Amino acid sequence: MTKFIVASTILTIIFSGCTAKIEHMPGSIEKSKYAPINSEEQYGLVSYLNGGASSVREARREDAYKKMYEACSGKYKIIDESNKNSGAMFISNGNGGGFMANTNKIYIKFICVK
Repeated sequence: MTKFIVASTILTIIFSGCTAKIEHMPGSIEKSKYAPINSEEQYGLVSYLNGGASSVREARREDAYKKMYEACSGKYKIIDESNKNSGAMFISNGNGGGFMANTNKIYIKFICVK
């Protein structure tokens, strides 16, 4: 039983946050007559968890690339990238318990290219 708890905890850590997330869509999503003239030039922001096995991190990065590509309907340009501590995250052991783990996320700013 103990081996099962340890294995499920490890799998939870490895597979938690396996995808990237669009934090901010690029360009203007509001069609206000009062919007600034450069509203369509606003950057997008995507993030993904920077932890786990290298193959998992690479899959998350590939998912981030895909999400940026889809958000821009094609070409995009990365303008900045940072690695930030995102605070503690509770990792469940599936048995009503668990532990807190410190997490880091990669944040990528991008713009769409026409």
